[in-house]
Amino acid sequence: MKMKTDVYQSNRNGEKYLFVKAGINIKELKFPFDIDPDVLVLASPPFKSDFEIDSKQPRFSFDADEIENIIKQIEENGYAVEIVPYPGSETVR
Repeated sequence: MKMKTDVYQSNRNGEKYLFVKAGINIKELKFPFDIDPDVLVLASPPFKSDFEIDSKQPRFSFDADEIENIIKQIEENGYAVEIVPYPGSETVR
């Protein structure tokens, strides 16, 4: 599975990222009431634009299953929220 995405980094927590399909206007997305508030305050422009994620080429410290899950979340919800811990961080995904 692969998809072109735009990746936004949270301004509140640099380990949290919002993935959307490339070219999507994030202002038009509808987020659930209980979404992590850190991902509602995003850096602009995107951290990565038109970034291809591919389960056959793991990146961003994600393995193939995690990339497939990100793509599935984007297809179902329009977005995926992921944590990418800093090296040495105690944050757990």
